[in-house]
Amino acid sequence: MIGTKLGPYEITEEIGKGGMATVYRAYQPSMDRHVAVKVIHASMLGDEVGRDRFQREAKLIAKLEHPHLLPIYDFDGAHDPPYIVMRFLEGGTLKQVMEADRLPAEEMLYLLHQVASALDYAHRQGVVHRDLKPSNIMIDKEGNAFIADFGIARVSDAPKDLTGTGNVIGTPGYMAPEQARGKVDVDSRADVYSLGVIIYELLAGQGPFDRENPLEELMAHVQEPVPDIREANPELSANVNQVVQKSLAKDREERYATSGELVSNLGKALKKQASSAPSQLRSLTQSFAAEQLVALEEHAPEAKTPSDIQRQMTALHMDVTDFAELLYETEEADRVQRAIDRLWHAFQGIAEEHGGALESRTGEAGLMLWGREEAHESDPEQAIRAALRMKAAIEQASVAQLGATQAELPFKAGITTGPVLLTREQSGDSSGRPMTGRVG
Repeated sequence: MIGTKLGPYEITEEIGKGGMATVYRAYQPSMDRHVAVKVIHASMLGDEVGRDRFQREAKLIAKLEHPHLLPIYDFDGAHDPPYIVMRFLEGGTLKQVMEADRLPAEEMLYLLHQVASALDYAHRQGVVHRDLKPSNIMIDKEGNAFIADFGIARVSDAPKDLTGTGNVIGTPGYMAPEQARGKVDVDSRADVYSLGVIIYELLAGQGPFDRENPLEELMAHVQEPVPDIREANPELSANVNQVVQKSLAKDREERYATSGELVSNLGKALKKQASSAPSQLRSLTQSFAAEQLVALEEHAPEAKTPSDIQRQMTALHMDVTDFAELLYETEEADRVQRAIDRLWHAFQGIAEEHGGALESRTGEAGLMLWGREEAHESDPEQAIRAALRMKAAIEQASVAQLGATQAELPFKAGITTGPVLLTREQSGDSSGRPMTGRVG
């Protein structure tokens, strides 16, 4: 799409990609300015829920006017593909800031007050973000924060089928327990939880439930007690730990009612005031802006995955052998096999709906891959969403075949992200024949 036009906007550079859309930098000649254009993925065009969600984002944000929400300039839902035009922010994201350096407490509070103010404003309008994370918090060259990407936001009076009953929506490392369980009535306190995770990371330099396996990380948010933040940063006080624990309470009734209340109590616990001149934050974001300018001037080609042979991919391994063995105790072999085949047919459909593909299956176990054609940053997140839907499918099949039971759900699942070695079925064939994969 680089070098093409969407309406009056000249696409110049890809700057981000998610599970639902790709964001491009574009030039608007009539205003002599650069803008950010968010374009829905072709794979989502046939998905009515995805299209509704994308179109709702523009209308939703256009109605929200706050100095720390990224503004919308334009929207064309009739275009194929539809797109949203937003302010292009010269600077970076909170994720980049966190990866570069640890902010002083005063500058951290400066940033958090702005984020909390924007969240509380959106919540008063009946809007819940549901995917707050460092990469969705943009920071300009002056160190000011802007919340972006309301693509999966929930409007309090929106039809429930827009968000999908029982579907898990969000990012595993920042997802409130009620979101991870797929509850429909997610409210503003889910965003308070996500902000609590961000605060934990800012203070400790790590997340509360960091895991290599994102599915394990998701379940830790649901099941495991919040660790004492002083174990990661002994310089913090018991009062700070108390604030963090309250923000990350499993029961949303026990969390802070608003983001502003959370940040206010954090400042008191730290015994610090928000900075009025965040010099370190400004220095970092100005360096990010300079890097953006260099990249644009060089017209750097889009980075590819490691090579045509070895790619960074996400693998989901599912094994329902235990479920099959339970069925064999009461059913004939051919009936069991048909039941397992139906289950795997459902798994395949779920994987494809989330951008993955069934790579191989042997009996009751199989491997699904994300990133075979092109790796996306959202692949692990999509794999987790698929795994949780597969878990629900097994639960339904288990109840249908075995009746209600309190026993442990009979299946095994694992998600890994890393290099996968791809080899063509015929050596030396470059004609585009199917490739087989081996996880490295």
